[in-house]
Amino acid sequence: MAKRTESDDFLSLFIIQKSFMRFSALLHVKVNELVASHEPASNAVIGMASKTDHEIMELLDGYSQLAEKKKDEEGAGTDPKPV
Repeated sequence: MAKRTESDDFLSLFIIQKSFMRFSALLHVKVNELVASHEPASNAVIGMASKTDHEIMELLDGYSQLAEKKKDEEGAGTDPKPV
């Protein structure tokens, strides 16, 4: 049985991280494509990975408010506009 070394652990971690980064990038591209193809969607969410933490929190707050508005207007039968 082969002995596992620190370099084996590091190499395994590097490979896993690279695979995850690739998967994450592909997922971002697909989400951006879906958002861009949906006419009433807000383009503010495209390119979220390049936004600052403050910008992300502002968008999150906006969508939280939209969800609350949607919940309040559900009984009235009106549709809120996207952020």
